[in-house]
Amino acid sequence: MTVPVGERRVNGLQLLSVAAVVVTFALIVLGGIVRVTNSGLGCPDWPTCHGRLVPPLEFHVLVEYSHRLLASVVSALILLLAAVAWLRHRRDGALLAAATAAVVLLLVQVVLGGITVLGELPAAVVATHLVTSLALLATLTTAAMLAFTERGGGGDDERSAHADARGLGSLRGPLTATAAVALLTMWLGAYMTISGAGLACEGWPLCNGGALPDASYLVRLQWVHRVAAAGLGLLVLNLIFLAGRRLGAHHPASRLAVLAGVLYLAQALLGALNIWTALTPAAAAAHLTVASLFWLTIVALTVVAYLARRPGRVGLVARPEVVG
Repeated sequence: MTVPVGERRVNGLQLLSVAAVVVTFALIVLGGIVRVTNSGLGCPDWPTCHGRLVPPLEFHVLVEYSHRLLASVVSALILLLAAVAWLRHRRDGALLAAATAAVVLLLVQVVLGGITVLGELPAAVVATHLVTSLALLATLTTAAMLAFTERGGGGDDERSAHADARGLGSLRGPLTATAAVALLTMWLGAYMTISGAGLACEGWPLCNGGALPDASYLVRLQWVHRVAAAGLGLLVLNLIFLAGRRLGAHHPASRLAVLAGVLYLAQALLGALNIWTALTPAAAAAHLTVASLFWLTIVALTVVAYLARRPGRVGLVARPEVVG
């Protein structure tokens, strides 16, 4: 099945991959709402909820149960995506690998979800559950971008594409480092919150009026998260500089790097707002939502950088004259 979009036609695989990315992003945000509303044990058992398939109509129960229902939709989309990839796109090894990896991460995520509930929300498992969901989002984003890549042309366009490939390829190292530190920062943020260290530091950017934390474990835990976030900011600044220098300020990838910088600043301000508002659910949920958008932007840039030197492939982020 194909659906016309302008002069292009979107096929079933592309529709499935985009749907999987969008719904998985929504699931991550909803998971954050579960956490900030303290609804993680709204369903104290697993896979049923209070021993039933249809749970009691109570706020915390419904929040957690909605998360489980959306997770079921994500599971169906991922399995269907993998089936289409195996049945119709086996010649595209990268796409097949991404779709298969998504199934593996889904299974890991299901197991971690069960452990989270049955273990009564251990901090390390909850944080790993979040990071695994982000890895799943990254894998699905990779599959979607592979589904939308197309063959390049020749002549001047091909030479321009090679120039883009060199510039984008040179960003792979900085992007990989940024993605790794972003994951670490988000893991620390989730671990810190579940551990009760979310308000261990009063004030922002200082911690309890000082530049260095005291000997308290919870204070140090929040401080480590802040240091990781500051390091991430430096990596994002470096990324914006390198993209502008090697690709030009008007290149789509450079603009995405600037968008990542804007999202990082918004995220930093939301982190401060969490302290100033004593972790209100709205501020905490917004914090995770913007963090997930930042992660999605970095992942998209990283995928483009790694795809840039694939023979004959033109990615979604390329000079307008290259795509045709």
